[in-house]
Amino acid sequence: EQLRKVVVKLPSVLAYSYESNIGPSLAALQERLSLSSEQLRKVVLALPQVISLSFESNITPKLNFLQEELDLSDDDLRDRVVAFPTLLGYSLEKRFRPRLKACRMAGVDDMLVLSRITVPDIGFCKSISAPHYCVME
Repeated sequence: EQLRKVVVKLPSVLAYSYESNIGPSLAALQERLSLSSEQLRKVVLALPQVISLSFESNITPKLNFLQEELDLSDDDLRDRVVAFPTLLGYSLEKRFRPRLKACRMAGVDDMLVLSRITVPDIGFCKSISAPHYCVME
């Protein structure tokens, strides 16, 4: 049943090689975040696309950015990803960086980047009392 959910959400997974794609990426994610098998399963079921993302060029930069810029401990980063796996699906350059910059310019808590990640850009800007174009480059 769980495998069916993953395949329905990400049919291209059927073309991936476990040995060269899926296995190494999931092992790297599990190691980087010190995830239990159950936590890893939860992340994959919530965001099957994580299987298709490059760990080195996509996931690692996001995790490093979030941890360094938001001053998250290893445990806090893991807990946030497990609680909201879709964080890994957002763009570092188009979502996280511009929103962090907007928060800092508006003088609001940097953690709003995470707590309001699903809010569309205009709503995000409004929520931090910034101009509606606050996340535009």
